Amino acid sequence: MQSNRWRTRGSSNLSQVIFTGLLVMFFLSVAGATGVFVFGQVYDFTMGSEMLPDFTINHERQPESEDVVYERGMTIPIWKGTNRVNVLVMGIDEREYEEGPWRTDTLLVLTIDPISKSAGMLSLPRDLWVPIPGYKEGRINNAHFLGQVYDHPGGGPALAVQTVEYNFGITIDYYVRVNFTAFEEMVDLLGGVDVYVEKAINDPTYPSSDPADPYGFDPLYIEAGWQHFDGEMALKYARTRHSEGGDFDRADRQQKILLATFNKARQPNELLRLASKAPEMWRTLQGA
Repeated sequence: MQSNRWRTRGSSNLSQVIFTGLLVMFFLSVAGATGVFVFGQVYDFTMGSEMLPDFTINHERQPESEDVVYERGMTIPIWKGTNRVNVLVMGIDEREYEEGPWRTDTLLVLTIDPISKSAGMLSLPRDLWVPIPGYKEGRINNAHFLGQVYDHPGGGPALAVQTVEYNFGITIDYYVRVNFTAFEEMVDLLGGVDVYVEKAINDPTYPSSDPADPYGFDPLYIEAGWQHFDGEMALKYARTRHSEGGDFDRADRQQKILLATFNKARQPNELLRLASKAPEMWRTLQGA
């Protein structure tokens, strides 16, 4: 299992970590997901509402009515949560030329500690052989598939969550499930990401995404050094398994993509630009 940790300097930076996780397919936090949901509801409501006619406010003081009664409203309590929040992020191996249900291509636990204002990532190898609660032993990436096929309560995501909790003794508070298309689109909305490639990658058997050649190859070569990836190349970089470290290198690359998106989205100018793209981002996430 591959893990990575970073610290933040304050609550504002922690919020940026959460928000950034929302922007990319499989690295999200519950706070970010909740924020997008709320935005979506407000956006849909305002877009479907009629505009009020123009009016003029009379600034002259008017006598108060004797019927007016003032009551103090309820004070909204300050959130003082101290419990660690764990989010299971699932990247679904969904292809246009295949029918579901789908297995998980990526499983990652994003954990946030509100006390130390730190966050961490734990990648779970998709071929890890584990007991699947209520079913036989199998690869951990098969839990989502079984949950969908056998109509498990809560479907594939619920069984995937239960499998992680059962085998690793951690509580999963929330989950996020995103497909490859949404990942590419969200990275493109960021304007791409910059990643340092330690060793050149040469994968002559990278799977083709062409529906006309579903079982063919799309040879992949990435030079060592700093690279700027659009959504398509970021996905290829994150998915390729053609390296000495196999799945461990693959998990490390996926975490590098997340950290790259964090570094990109945390810039003040970038946050303002992303805010203008919020409706488009919301539509992308709805389709994921």
